[in-house]
Amino acid sequence: MATVIQPHQLVGAPSVGLLSIGQSPRPDLTAQFRRLAPHVSFMEAGALHHLSEAALPPAQGAYPLVTRLRNGNRVVIDEAFLAPHLQTAVNETIKRGVKVVALLCAGSFDALHCDVPLLKPFALAQAALRTMGLTSIDVISPFAQQEEPIRRRWQAAGFQARVSTAHLVDDVERIADCVGTGSGRCVVLDYVG
Repeated sequence: MATVIQPHQLVGAPSVGLLSIGQSPRPDLTAQFRRLAPHVSFMEAGALHHLSEAALPPAQGAYPLVTRLRNGNRVVIDEAFLAPHLQTAVNETIKRGVKVVALLCAGSFDALHCDVPLLKPFALAQAALRTMGLTSIDVISPFAQQEEPIRRRWQAAGFQARVSTAHLVDDVERIADCVGTGSGRCVVLDYVG
């Protein structure tokens, strides 16, 4: 009979880097990870951690993303601006010894790379949908400026995507309306926090 090793029996807790596109810490995003995996060591890093709010350019590029700063302020930043800062955050977590990196953003960040497993919500969602044979989806975007970039991104990945905007915390009725009127066989919340 095989021996089952429980997580609390591991010598030295495995470590996971949690990367936000804003500033760390983000307990609103990371508390669930800590609760679900109490024997894992989580290290947070933020792409904008070393930048002041005044240093952030207005989002004028092809893919605006929304995030929060350490002070709680919500900011909209373009994915192209974030990419090199996010890569720096990845590199810093790798130097700190993490064994896995999890991106806390649904953006693509195609050029993001590291020498340990990198979990990207967009790539994971695509794989899950394909595994289930789903190609027609209804996608919920957190704000209107993301609708068209999100539609293009899902279509480029081979999905028929109908995109609607709803705030994921305050707009539950709007989400229900999107679900009820859409043609997709699945609803995708294209947003992490």
